[in-house]
Amino acid sequence: MTEQNGAYARGHLPGIRELFQVTDREKKIAGMRSKSYPGRVVSVHAGTVHDLLSDIRFLLSELEDERRQHEFERQQHDELRETARKLIDGLNSYLKELDRRWQKAHQNYDIDHDHHQLGMAEAYEVAEYRLREILKEIGVKVE
Repeated sequence: MTEQNGAYARGHLPGIRELFQVTDREKKIAGMRSKSYPGRVVSVHAGTVHDLLSDIRFLLSELEDERRQHEFERQQHDELRETARKLIDGLNSYLKELDRRWQKAHQNYDIDHDHHQLGMAEAYEVAEYRLREILKEIGVKVE
């Protein structure tokens, strides 16, 4: 992982000056591009072979850094997905509990005509409605 990518991973956002600064990595890649001749045959000298090997090592190193960064981001994505799944499961459990309590309070009102029970049933109904709206908002299918 390059120093710049590591800064992003740690949550450091670069300033304007850092955004427009050319890094050593970018300079090295620009130098390699200026030496390339796509579609043409070029003569190779002993010094050029050494430079080509150096360039290949650099590119392999960059490729490995990108692979590590991709793996790191994939792991973070998987962790976030798992956390979201657990939160959604918790909200669904809460939704079922609210429904159960609403039914019980409504039943108790029907039996005793206790207005306190009716108020509780209405409060559970409002809470259940709001929770359903939250779940729909985040894209969870609600029965």
